[in-house]
Amino acid sequence: MNTDNEKVPIVLLHGFGAGMAFWALNLETLSAYHPIYAFDILGLARSSRPLFSIDPHRIEEEFVLSIEKWREAMNFDKIILVAHSWGGFLASSYALKYSKHLEHLVLVDPWGLDNEPDMADFPLWKLSAAYGVRLLEGCFSMVRALGPFGPWLIKNVRPDLLQKYNSIADTSVMCEYIYHCVNNNNPTGEQAFHRMTRVGPWPINPIGERMKNIDENLPLTFLYGARTWTSKTYGYILKECRGKDSYTEVKIIPNAGHHIYSDNPDDFHDAVLQACKVLKSNRTNN
Repeated sequence: MNTDNEKVPIVLLHGFGAGMAFWALNLETLSAYHPIYAFDILGLARSSRPLFSIDPHRIEEEFVLSIEKWREAMNFDKIILVAHSWGGFLASSYALKYSKHLEHLVLVDPWGLDNEPDMADFPLWKLSAAYGVRLLEGCFSMVRALGPFGPWLIKNVRPDLLQKYNSIADTSVMCEYIYHCVNNNNPTGEQAFHRMTRVGPWPINPIGERMKNIDENLPLTFLYGARTWTSKTYGYILKECRGKDSYTEVKIIPNAGHHIYSDNPDDFHDAVLQACKVLKSNRTNN
């Protein structure tokens, strides 16, 4: 959207079990200021279904390369990458290798930064929520098994998610969309994600510590929902360790859980647009 705008484009990267239409509440507002692009992560939603490696480290590399190939195909020299949840994990890994093509990295409730916690020290409500997410991931195979009754299961398991889009689409439309996101062809992206995770919803190869090696000139913004189950630990660790000469901002979005962009679109838009004012090229030239 707004592709004639000459500003650095914002590229939206969705999370696991989702697709680019999950950004539907954000496109119009953000495109008033920057050109906006979004795409389906390889192996998910309406993207192609390649076979991935069985090695979790190699899988990560394959996803990162697919993002870079998309950028090359679009002929963008620089982008502002706004990425949610698992998409935030992949975007962080992308930044480690291709920071020269990023003007700003905005991580929206990113998943996969922390090591698996000591269960004795992990709050019960967060543990329950985290395993609940893992259970929902397992439901995708059940959705496929139910065939045409799959949308019914989605409607009853995730009514909270569907209701967020009532202003632009009927609930049945979103049910069908999510159904096709997880039921379109071979679930190779889903399988790849599971190979990257442990029994619980934690990554085999966490990226939080590795992010300390991201180019110090790359502006980095973390957006967390005030009531999210996702750990905010590494947002603050990186803000501290990157030092005063690196732009690192952590913002808590009120009235929002994990899906910040649909829970509280107005504050999400404000935070993203504020981040877009801080560009790597501007800082480098000053």
